[in-house]
Amino acid sequence: MFGFTRREQQFILMLLVALAAGLVVNSARNRVMSKPDVNWQLQKKQIVREFQEKSRSEATVEPQSDIDTENHKRALTGQININAADSRELQLLNRIGPMTAQKIIDYRNENGPFKRPEDLKKIKGIGPVTFDNIKSQICIK
Repeated sequence: MFGFTRREQQFILMLLVALAAGLVVNSARNRVMSKPDVNWQLQKKQIVREFQEKSRSEATVEPQSDIDTENHKRALTGQININAADSRELQLLNRIGPMTAQKIIDYRNENGPFKRPEDLKKIKGIGPVTFDNIKSQICIK
């Protein structure tokens, strides 16, 4: 056959079989992928509908009553008393998450009230950059 040795003929035959198998697999994949999955489309519509309903219901939720109203008002205006704020109120500050808020509360419980705002820098996780971001949002009382 075209002057090829038996070994070369077997190799060419193997390449042709691999090519044919690849074409069959590619064709089958294209047929499966081209059909829209009706179940997924229904699930997607249901998920979107639930999300929209939940978003509407959460938009009308009343503020929780267990937040100290004075601190809550200060949180909304940008001033939080770091000597009286709870974890949720502290998390309203820029770059303060749950862990850092708990560290502030723990420090306050162990060392007493903060004497000046700069004392927050003593807490691990609050460096000069973080302090500069929150210093206009805090107060000491």
